[in-house]
Amino acid sequence: MFRSISACPDLSQPVPTVEAERDIVSVLIDFKFVRGCLRKYVTKMDGTPVQLRGMSLYCSDDSYLGSKFWNAETMQQLKCAWNSNVVRIPLIIDDEGYAKNPDVEYQKVVTAIEAAISTGVYIIVDWHAFSDRLDIAVPFFKNISKLYGQYPHVLYEAYNEPSWADSWTNLTAYHTAIINAVRANDPDNIIIVGQPHQESPESFNFEPGFEPALHTNHSDMIL
Repeated sequence: MFRSISACPDLSQPVPTVEAERDIVSVLIDFKFVRGCLRKYVTKMDGTPVQLRGMSLYCSDDSYLGSKFWNAETMQQLKCAWNSNVVRIPLIIDDEGYAKNPDVEYQKVVTAIEAAISTGVYIIVDWHAFSDRLDIAVPFFKNISKLYGQYPHVLYEAYNEPSWADSWTNLTAYHTAIINAVRANDPDNIIIVGQPHQESPESFNFEPGFEPALHTNHSDMIL
């Protein structure tokens, strides 16, 4: 249950708040509620399928100038003016990101999560890396899940774009380590896992050897 829900007082016709969907962080598998499953649905606790809809903010690394929007004002605008019930924050690992500036980048994540909780929206914490950095990914997710695992707002995206992994065999060990780190503190909230060959539907034809989770298919588009 949400600890704090804020309204949208500046709109003449406010959109429904996330409070109506506060218990959707479950996934329906064979009519039982567990954490997630390929080809199944995110649902409310009564089994009704629902959709998380929202925006991904831009990268945390200051060289991208994206983290200036990681605040409560942005969350409120996306919720009330854009009808979003989820916001995704991509924590950059490479370049000038978390691997080089862990304390600064970690605080940005904490600030964004606190803003999401106070605003009443879900937040996807995205490990936005392009190389295998399990050595720092495991303690990061362990710390975040310890701090915020009791809040249903938080979803964990274990890897944005695992381009280094050319098969599920290579990727399963990584995802298993992240899942175990999160589950040590948070037994319930959704974990999102990326695919090998992320732009290929063939990635969905294999059942990986770890607990059910939501799977993403990453596509890059040039408009």
